[in-house]
Amino acid sequence: MMKRLIVIISLLISIVDSHAQTVTWQNTYRENDLLKWKQITFPDISVTGTSVIWDISQCRETSDEDYIVELFNLEEEPDIQTAAIEQDTRYVYCLHSDSLLITGFENHTALMNYDMCESWLKFPLFYGDSIEGSFHGKGKYCDRLGLRHYGRYKTNADGTGCLVLAEGDTLQNVIRLHTERIMSAEIVPIEQMDSLPPYNTDSIHQHLLSDTALIRIDICRWYASGYRYPILETRQRFDRSGEHVLSALAYYFPPSEQASLRNDPENEQNRTRSCDEPYKQGDSSPQQPVDIPLDRILAKPHLELSPDGQEITLHYSISQESLVSYRLYSLDGYLLKECQPQIQEAGSYHDRIPLLGHNYAVYLLNFQINNDYLNEKLTLK
Repeated sequence: MMKRLIVIISLLISIVDSHAQTVTWQNTYRENDLLKWKQITFPDISVTGTSVIWDISQCRETSDEDYIVELFNLEEEPDIQTAAIEQDTRYVYCLHSDSLLITGFENHTALMNYDMCESWLKFPLFYGDSIEGSFHGKGKYCDRLGLRHYGRYKTNADGTGCLVLAEGDTLQNVIRLHTERIMSAEIVPIEQMDSLPPYNTDSIHQHLLSDTALIRIDICRWYASGYRYPILETRQRFDRSGEHVLSALAYYFPPSEQASLRNDPENEQNRTRSCDEPYKQGDSSPQQPVDIPLDRILAKPHLELSPDGQEITLHYSISQESLVSYRLYSLDGYLLKECQPQIQEAGSYHDRIPLLGHNYAVYLLNFQINNDYLNEKLTLK
């Protein structure tokens, strides 16, 4: 029985290994996108923090065939946003509020539906942010066994910097997401499935403490500004102790392939901005955006809601003449205001912005002053 359980857990690993999706709404899944990943040698790039340089220029392809992921909408289930087909398995994702959830999967041997879903992405997600929780679901294996799958997860946005690509180019404005997952499974006769007691967060934690068939998964994803899907994704599988690596895989989705995806104007605009263009190794002075210290030039921006609730005012001050531009997004990803680069004198500024029905308590501000950048979540005053 234990051997069979380990095999079933291994089959379930693909659900947590599946390619997904930053960090902003421009990184969510889209129907009809075809993702062509290239498997490469596993890179040693575990450094975290800010202004990191991750280098995969020495990595080589390990397979002549691309790893294909096909995305589509499920018309028969209008509440489900997107499904992904890879390696003959359909993984189902749902956009709920500000999160992309994993709701289940299905293949020739197994069916799983989660009643407690994992949050695979949250929008927006900044450096230092994290997502954590538990997941739980019930399903069938080979139509003969009942199956319960459960575990805990935590995703940290633990690094920002630039990524040196396999082609030798470098991408700026890269953020790394690191997901750690512990999971297990139970099998019972199919006729006993309906009588299985439910698990809550506390019971999942207790079972994981005593379970001897645990699997630990590490997934790292590197997102770059202007590209919808991760440029790089690594996956490691460990034994229960977390000390012995059982498998290690790395997948690369070249920027040139992502740039060819159909009709993606928001990301295309980001790519065409000079600060987001890759530069060739050897360029004399690549522009390295960094978070601007709030006490140097820019007084901390803030938002104020109008009495009628129909517009907001963005207040900010600069201490010296500067080149200023910004974009303000609602929490659902709608671009409310884009201020093109312009020279502004020192002083205070108050920009009134119609909400157009996009009323939220929190908004996302991308602010640029000269060569410095601020990414901020602003709460209405």
